[in-house]
Amino acid sequence: MKGDALIRANFSVNPETLQLSEWSKLRAQAQWLEEWRLKNQAELFKVMFGG
Repeated sequence: MKGDALIRANFSVNPETLQLSEWSKLRAQAQWLEEWRLKNQAELFKVMFGG
């Protein structure tokens, strides 16, 4: 379920229509994007709040 949600949110693709290899590729890319966004957000908060 989490992988499906990540794919929908990041790529506007219905994951139920994907082949397993396509799903796996998009899930990995979506996970990377989420981690990258969270890392950048954490850095921003450090700068904003002096951490």
